[in-house]
Amino acid sequence: MLTRIWSYQTALENVAAFETFEQNFGLPMVSGQPGCLGVELIRRKPEGGQKLAQAEYCMVSHWESYYYLQLALASQTWKDEIKLFLVQGFGEGNGTTIVYELVARTDPPA
Repeated sequence: MLTRIWSYQTALENVAAFETFEQNFGLPMVSGQPGCLGVELIRRKPEGGQKLAQAEYCMVSHWESYYYLQLALASQTWKDEIKLFLVQGFGEGNGTTIVYELVARTDPPA
Protein backbone atom coordinates (compact mmCIF):
# COMPACT_ATOMS: atom_id res chain seq x y z
CA MET A 1 0.00 0.00 0.00
CA LEU A 2 1.11 3.56 -0.75
CA THR A 3 0.14 6.84 0.83
CA ARG A 4 0.36 10.04 -1.20
CA ILE A 5 0.42 13.30 0.73
CA TRP A 6 -0.20 16.51 -1.16
CA SER A 7 0.51 19.58 0.99
CA TYR A 8 -0.96 22.90 -0.07
CA GLN A 9 -1.42 26.43 1.23
CA THR A 10 -4.01 28.99 0.25
CA ALA A 11 -4.95 32.47 1.42
CA LEU A 12 -7.23 32.59 4.46
CA GLU A 13 -9.98 34.26 2.43
CA ASN A 14 -10.02 31.19 0.12
CA VAL A 15 -10.77 28.64 2.87
CA ALA A 16 -14.51 28.21 2.24
CA ALA A 17 -14.17 28.08 -1.55
CA PHE A 18 -11.14 25.77 -1.39
CA GLU A 19 -12.81 23.30 0.95
CA THR A 20 -16.03 23.33 -1.08
CA PHE A 21 -14.07 22.73 -4.28
CA GLU A 22 -12.15 19.82 -2.80
CA GLN A 23 -15.29 18.25 -1.30
CA ASN A 24 -17.20 18.57 -4.59
CA PHE A 25 -14.43 17.86 -7.11
CA GLY A 26 -11.02 16.91 -5.72
CA LEU A 27 -11.87 14.21 -3.22
CA PRO A 28 -14.53 12.50 -5.39
CA MET A 29 -12.17 12.52 -8.38
CA VAL A 30 -9.32 10.94 -6.41
CA SER A 31 -11.50 8.40 -4.61
CA GLY A 32 -13.08 7.40 -7.92
CA GLN A 33 -9.77 6.33 -9.41
CA PRO A 34 -9.07 2.59 -9.74
CA GLY A 35 -6.88 1.37 -6.91
CA CYS A 36 -7.66 4.27 -4.55
CA LEU A 37 -8.37 2.92 -1.07
CA GLY A 38 -9.50 6.24 0.39
CA VAL A 39 -8.75 9.94 0.54
CA GLU A 40 -9.08 12.65 3.15
CA LEU A 41 -8.46 16.38 3.31
CA ILE A 42 -7.00 17.69 6.54
CA ARG A 43 -6.39 21.29 7.60
CA ARG A 44 -3.67 22.38 10.00
CA LYS A 45 -5.06 23.47 13.34
CA PRO A 46 -3.13 26.32 14.98
CA GLU A 47 -2.12 25.58 18.56
CA GLY A 48 -1.71 27.79 21.62
CA GLY A 49 -2.99 31.01 20.09
CA GLN A 50 -0.75 30.60 17.05
CA LYS A 51 -1.87 32.58 13.98
CA LEU A 52 -1.23 31.20 10.51
CA ALA A 53 -0.51 33.51 7.58
CA GLN A 54 -2.19 31.01 5.23
CA ALA A 55 -4.47 28.02 5.53
CA GLU A 56 -2.46 24.80 5.31
CA TYR A 57 -3.88 21.50 4.03
CA CYS A 58 -2.84 17.97 3.26
CA MET A 59 -4.76 15.65 0.97
CA VAL A 60 -3.89 12.13 2.05
CA SER A 61 -4.75 9.33 -0.36
CA HIS A 62 -4.10 5.61 0.00
CA TRP A 63 -3.41 3.36 -3.00
CA GLU A 64 -3.29 -0.37 -3.61
CA SER A 65 -0.01 -0.03 -5.50
CA TYR A 66 2.33 2.36 -7.29
CA TYR A 67 0.88 1.11 -10.57
CA TYR A 68 -2.60 2.41 -9.67
CA LEU A 69 -1.25 5.73 -8.43
CA GLN A 70 0.64 6.27 -11.67
CA LEU A 71 -2.42 5.26 -13.67
CA ALA A 72 -4.51 7.84 -11.81
CA LEU A 73 -1.95 10.62 -12.22
CA ALA A 74 -1.79 9.96 -15.97
CA SER A 75 -5.57 9.86 -16.42
CA GLN A 76 -7.42 12.54 -18.33
CA THR A 77 -9.81 12.86 -15.39
CA TRP A 78 -6.91 13.84 -13.09
CA LYS A 79 -5.50 16.29 -15.66
CA ASP A 80 -8.92 17.89 -16.16
CA GLU A 81 -9.38 18.32 -12.40
CA ILE A 82 -5.99 20.04 -12.15
CA LYS A 83 -6.99 22.50 -14.89
CA LEU A 84 -10.27 23.19 -13.08
CA PHE A 85 -8.40 23.65 -9.79
CA LEU A 86 -5.96 26.16 -11.27
CA VAL A 87 -8.67 28.44 -12.65
CA GLN A 88 -10.19 28.76 -9.16
CA GLY A 89 -7.37 31.11 -8.08
CA PHE A 90 -6.45 29.34 -4.83
CA GLY A 91 -2.75 29.92 -5.48
CA GLU A 92 -0.63 28.27 -8.10
CA GLY A 93 2.46 26.14 -7.79
CA ASN A 94 2.87 26.07 -4.01
CA GLY A 95 1.95 22.44 -3.42
CA THR A 96 4.33 19.61 -2.63
CA THR A 97 3.74 15.90 -2.96
CA ILE A 98 5.41 12.99 -1.19
CA VAL A 99 4.63 9.29 -1.66
CA TYR A 100 5.21 6.84 1.19
CA GLU A 101 5.23 3.06 1.16
CA LEU A 102 3.62 1.18 4.04
CA VAL A 103 6.26 -0.61 6.09
CA ALA A 104 4.29 -1.74 9.13
CA ARG A 105 0.83 -1.31 10.58
CA THR A 106 -1.03 -2.15 13.73
CA ASP A 107 -4.71 -1.74 14.43
CA PRO A 108 -6.21 -1.06 17.84
CA PRO A 109 -7.45 -4.15 19.67
CA ALA A 110 -11.08 -5.04 19.01
